[in-house]
Amino acid sequence: MPNSFAVLQFPSRPWLLPEELQTRFLELAAKWHPDGNSDPNSTAEFQKITVAHQTLKDPVRRIEAVLELERPGFVASLAKNAIPSSLPELFMEIATLQREINAFCAQHSSTHSPLSLALLKGEVIALRKDLEQLDQKLRLHWERCLNQIQAADSTWERRTTESLTALALVHQEMVYLQRWREQLKESRVRLDSLQ
Repeated sequence: MPNSFAVLQFPSRPWLLPEELQTRFLELAAKWHPDGNSDPNSTAEFQKITVAHQTLKDPVRRIEAVLELERPGFVASLAKNAIPSSLPELFMEIATLQREINAFCAQHSSTHSPLSLALLKGEVIALRKDLEQLDQKLRLHWERCLNQIQAADSTWERRTTESLTALALVHQEMVYLQRWREQLKESRVRLDSLQ
């Protein structure tokens, strides 16, 4: 894994201001874009810059990159399948709602009468409302994680094994949150297709 921080000329830190990251990316992309640079390495440099930007703008990938630079293999050594202790209740809510949506979609696909389909509209609205409420909870957890990353960044010069472990746990939580938000988005699309 190339050092994305070095590619974009940033110090290796858990938090980067999105505006600064975007500005640096645009500067380097303009400099190395193959259409405006005759250097034979410009295409490869431009690709490295683009990949580095994609890595650093995503907090989950950025934290993984930071931890990998600090302690190679550290993230991989943590329990990958264990749900973080702050998320089991949320996990159960998501699993329950996904089961309800799956059952509803199966019921909807086996219903052919226009009257029966019309009667199911209210259930679509209720399920969509439940999805929105759950998505809001996920967003609040995500914001809390971002705040923890900023707090870790403020003490980054004095980092310890404990602070790296705490950051790795935030990373692990964010991996789950990101995955669950994608699942909820897919469920929303499924419900929207039933309209």
